[in-house]
Amino acid sequence: DTIIQLKWKILEESVYFPLISISPIVEFPTGNQKYLMGNGKVDGGTGILFRKIIGDISFYGNFYYISIGETVHTQNVKVRPYIWTGVYAISYKWSDKLSILAQLNDCTSPYKSSVKNLDSSSSLFSLGFKYSTSEKMLFSLSFSEDFSHKTTPDVTLNFSFSYLFGWLFNDKD
Repeated sequence: DTIIQLKWKILEESVYFPLISISPIVEFPTGNQKYLMGNGKVDGGTGILFRKIIGDISFYGNFYYISIGETVHTQNVKVRPYIWTGVYAISYKWSDKLSILAQLNDCTSPYKSSVKNLDSSSSLFSLGFKYSTSEKMLFSLSFSEDFSHKTTPDVTLNFSFSYLFGWLFNDKD
């Protein structure tokens, strides 16, 4: 599936307060549902994001509510209409272009069944880096390991690309 996420700053960072943003998300069904690569429906949600910078170290806390589109139910496994997720991270600015990031993701289970492992929340720890090729372009690469051992993939390699559209925004936040 393809995710489009926007971010709006609602409070500037100050000495005493973190930067606070809101972030709506829409997921479009571009995956192959036949191979369980998406649910074939539009999903959406919103989040609140916090960031505090102290020197070269940044602290992040992001919390999202995601509404799951209509899904296929089986006799024994039902899907909840929503999930909650939290992201806690710290990054170190190694240089103007390179940052190292450690992150913990927690997510409630989308499933409601009689199988305890399916109904359990998941936790992933990620370690990676972000590399900025310009003021508008960012590449990220990370390795993730699950803590829950039963509800998430054991090992994941993540890659992302971000682009800041200058005609929409006038700063890097």
